[in-house]
Amino acid sequence: MKRKINLFLILTLIVSVFIPLSSVSAYTGGYANGKDSTIMVPSTYFITQPHHSKVVTPTITDNDEKTGSIIPKELMLMIDLGEDRTIDSYKINSDLKGMRISFYDRSVGYLGEFALTGGDGKLEPLPNEKVIKQVRYITLYTLTGEDININELDFFYSKDPNTSPDPTDPVDPVDPVDPSADRAILVVTMTTGLEKEYDLPISDVNVFLKWYDTRDSGSGPAKFAINKYINNKGPFSKRTDYVIFDKILTFEVSEYTTN
Repeated sequence: MKRKINLFLILTLIVSVFIPLSSVSAYTGGYANGKDSTIMVPSTYFITQPHHSKVVTPTITDNDEKTGSIIPKELMLMIDLGEDRTIDSYKINSDLKGMRISFYDRSVGYLGEFALTGGDGKLEPLPNEKVIKQVRYITLYTLTGEDININELDFFYSKDPNTSPDPTDPVDPVDPVDPSADRAILVVTMTTGLEKEYDLPISDVNVFLKWYDTRDSGSGPAKFAINKYINNKGPFSKRTDYVIFDKILTFEVSEYTTN
């Protein structure tokens, strides 16, 4: 009997030691923690409407960077936060490929977006330390015509203690000189002689350059979407230019900083 009890205690000890190790890659969750992610047709109309393409996956927002899902190049990822949230930072663990994250309110009204080339799971501020309020829906899709593997994606508000990063994983203080303030004037000359000029964050320009190189090597989409942002959009709520690869004669990048 005593031997059986000792054996039970040994097994209990083994279980107590190894169970926490399975969650080493987990972190304190943000607003997307535990929310279902939906892989779906890339249309904002169907965010709140049924569609046969919708497939729900819990592995992108399960606080475990060992799990994940592939977002096919012809589809997008959509996360419903369940309520209105204020967001100023994010974490993504994914392939290092060009992608765009967009934010929408409860009526699927456009709030903002930014381009990125994936991430390694580190907490990052939104570009230009932007704060976006009343966010309900978030979408992510490729900019380079490639499938994207995402292991984890989450969003935070630095002033909300309930979404603070794990204290065992400290975040480096943000340098007052924000690197996301680096910008560039992109001038694209078309084969017709027409010049198109865009004032963009350098991150958007880098994604454009990657798309161009990818397409030049024979893969990727034939067109590229350029967000014209506030400084380019005039009276409209949003303006997007689509440039066609084989219509581009040359382009020029002139970098500058707002600091």
